[in-house]
Amino acid sequence: MDADMMTAMPPAAMQGMDADMMAAMPPAAMQGMDAPMMNMMPPDAMGGMDADMMGAMPADAMGGMSNDLLANIPDGVMDGIDGAASAAYEAAMADGASPADAFAAAAGAAQNIATEMGVSPEAFAQGLSEAQADFADVMAAMPPGMMEGMTSDMMGMMPPDAMGGMDASMMHMMPPDAMGGMNADMMTAMPADAMGGMNADMMAAMPPDAMGGMNADMMAAMPPDAMGGMNADMMTAMPPDAMGGMDAAMMTMMPADAMGGMNADMMAAMPADAMGGMNADMMTAMPADAMGGMNGDMMHHMPPDAMGGMDAPMMENCPPDAMAGMDASMMNMMPPDAMGGMNADMMTAMPADAMGGMTDAQIGMMPPDAMAGMNGDMMTAMPGDTMAAMSDAQMDMVPPDAVPQAAPMDMDDGGMGALGAALEPAAPDFAVPDTASDALGAAMDQATDQGGGAGAPDMGAPPDAGVETPVDDAPDVPDGVAPPDEPIV
Repeated sequence: MDADMMTAMPPAAMQGMDADMMAAMPPAAMQGMDAPMMNMMPPDAMGGMDADMMGAMPADAMGGMSNDLLANIPDGVMDGIDGAASAAYEAAMADGASPADAFAAAAGAAQNIATEMGVSPEAFAQGLSEAQADFADVMAAMPPGMMEGMTSDMMGMMPPDAMGGMDASMMHMMPPDAMGGMNADMMTAMPADAMGGMNADMMAAMPPDAMGGMNADMMAAMPPDAMGGMNADMMTAMPPDAMGGMDAAMMTMMPADAMGGMNADMMAAMPADAMGGMNADMMTAMPADAMGGMNGDMMHHMPPDAMGGMDAPMMENCPPDAMAGMDASMMNMMPPDAMGGMNADMMTAMPADAMGGMTDAQIGMMPPDAMAGMNGDMMTAMPGDTMAAMSDAQMDMVPPDAVPQAAPMDMDDGGMGALGAALEPAAPDFAVPDTASDALGAAMDQATDQGGGAGAPDMGAPPDAGVETPVDDAPDVPDGVAPPDEPIV
């Protein structure tokens, strides 16, 4: 038996069916059923039905279902009734209907079933309302491969709630351009783990405003390489708290120009370790005011070479406490002109050893008043040539207690004791060198001989000598030279 043979069967012929015959029927044959044929079916024949047969049944065939027929359907086959609604949906989609119209077709099939079951119109209306809100179940029942046929127009017609039935495998099968039909409401309804099926091409096809439906869990579920499809407009539309799902691997894959959509609130929501994926080009593309969301932990995780993208306006917008995450290697990579954005509070928050990476070119760009945040440890850590490059205006702003003090001078060290002794008044020293002493003695003898008086003793001979005794020749002394008044030193 096949569908064409079933279609050719007179409705009355169905009265001879039983459960065993139904059980032997190929599921595909049920596609030839219609409402009149179903209406003629003996109730006990329904005992041979299974879910595959019910899933293959045309939706309008369910219009011939009765309470007795339903009562004889085996447990578990009701899943096939839901399948009939899904089949109606799929058939409408295959005919080019929008998802919304396909849902209407599925609702029609469900209404036929409900009527045959004796459900009141009021009760059905209530159930349909719930079904519309829970259309995600229909989406969840779709085979992932079916998503390959989606287009952006079809996606655009999809009720937002329907996206609640998506999963990662379905997203993975979605053509990238189909994502062009997404909007923020649809993204909001999407289960977080469904984003695990995204890729860069799909991301690139997404309308920027659709990113307004993202949240942190969805971002956390996103494969890192999917971030390669981001751009600045998409980033601008992203809710700040969605950035809480970012990590370093995702940041590494982000195009540099996408960072142009960042702001301070988004930056503040970013996990600190995500900053480990930053680079200089990304920093260069970052709006200056986005740096207002930085903190010390985020700065600490920043690769040193990323600092090469900083400039003075970015530094001006940095909160002072963000400087606590700096180190010498990061400081060394900072463009000199970026230092023009520093101030005293930022310097105060800077770790002392970070100053070890400062260059003379950087110090030359530092505003003098920023130096008021310096302390002794920072000055000590600064390389000598950097210190030498400081201007008088900068030195004037350095707190006095931060200026390195010269060590007290030890007057007994390094010859300083001898210098001190030379500067003190010299004590009299009556010791006379031998040569000078001889000259002085001779001069005194000569003076005595020439007019010293009879009572003056003759120093050249013993007093008791009776005869003249030659006196040793004294050194020549110029005439008229008197003995010195002061000792010769």
